[in-house]
Amino acid sequence: MTWAEFLSSQIFGIIVGALITTGFTWFLDWRKSVREQKNRSIEKRNEAYFAVFDVFFGLLDTNFAGVGEIYDEHIVGKYEKTRAAVFMYGSQEMKNLMPPLKLRFENKFDRENYKGEIQQMFNKIVVQIFTELGYAKQVFHKSKRNKK
Repeated sequence: MTWAEFLSSQIFGIIVGALITTGFTWFLDWRKSVREQKNRSIEKRNEAYFAVFDVFFGLLDTNFAGVGEIYDEHIVGKYEKTRAAVFMYGSQEMKNLMPPLKLRFENKFDRENYKGEIQQMFNKIVVQIFTELGYAKQVFHKSKRNKK
């Protein structure tokens, strides 16, 4: 069989079709994996940001029956885990807004002395999270509309 016969045969068409199909399938799988990675990182960022809300509600809740040394150690540990998640998936602005907690000694959080600072830090974080997640336009736009 000569090259001219091979190039005009059905086998050559099958081989070319298989190569085109393989390349196209690989390209579509690659695009899908890139999209899934992006969606997963966005999902992890959202989980980290909602964990921030949970931690700050625990830090600000002084009426909770469990406030004491054990609860404070739990909240401090939870804050540090959430802070690590924000450092992995959050933006640079969020990283700057989550400093280490000021602790007394042996991981005991001094709730009374730092409640004002925590409230200010929480307010800044809420605005940043709403801005990053796209809720700021809805929330702040509605608040401006209600003032008129």
